[in-house]
Amino acid sequence: MRTPTHIRMATLNHPSASMSDRAHRAHRNQVPLSAFGLALAWSLILLGCGDSGVSTAPAAAAPEAASQGDPVSASNDPRLDVGKQLLGKGRLGEAGMIFDTVVNAHPEMARANFYKGLVLHQMQSHTSALSWYKAAQASPQSFSERDTLPYYMGWCYFYAGDIDASRENIEAFLLEDPNRSDAHFLAGIIALEQSRPSDAKVSLQRAIELSNGDPEKERSMARAWIRLADVHMGESDFPSALEAVNRALELRPLLHQVWFKKYTILMRLGQDEDANLARNRWKELSVNGGETLEPDP
Repeated sequence: MRTPTHIRMATLNHPSASMSDRAHRAHRNQVPLSAFGLALAWSLILLGCGDSGVSTAPAAAAPEAASQGDPVSASNDPRLDVGKQLLGKGRLGEAGMIFDTVVNAHPEMARANFYKGLVLHQMQSHTSALSWYKAAQASPQSFSERDTLPYYMGWCYFYAGDIDASRENIEAFLLEDPNRSDAHFLAGIIALEQSRPSDAKVSLQRAIELSNGDPEKERSMARAWIRLADVHMGESDFPSALEAVNRALELRPLLHQVWFKKYTILMRLGQDEDANLARNRWKELSVNGGETLEPDP
């Protein structure tokens, strides 16, 4: 199972919003702490009188402690919103310092556990992120991002190698929010992993449909066309695979891996001349000006 260099940060003000490619790219480039952001983070830490050390697992008593007191007010801390803004900009180090401070001060706070999990998720620590997500999920506290937990847990389970748990969570999420394209995309690649090509085709096509009309989503869903090509190739339906690859290249013409996939499909179709053109384009982009497909969300 491959591990991504990221996770794209969802615009959490709306559960159905797509993850930001900008934050995704910032994480891959490891954006350093800005002087202002670092000062802000330290100011918030000092105000909270918390420990700035990075913790990797929630307090064992967090779910039990969360059951005490007012379940709504106990889940709020204004510093979390500052950390959320930093997280959305890809400034993971600064955001993590703030989340650690709040978690250390309020280990029972479900929303703090959620955001601690999310920053670990973006740092590719999927197993650690899951432990924080589970603590947030076990809490009776209400917080605005609670409905997105199965979505994030679905991705974490997927990269942690627990495909069955990933499927269970993403299907639960889609029951509540059936109009999120990247959730259908995850359902599609889970189906591919589980050798369910018909289900994969339905989910990937739905992901593509939901991205229509939104340039950013359409660009992101080039990956869905690529996975759909894989489904068609597995069924030896090479004309449909070629159509899917061409649609992906309309959206992302500089993806060198996709030109190689097109080359292999054209060879299977016996279209040697076009195949050689695709191979030459792949070679050209591999060494000069090509793009690499970002990891899945």
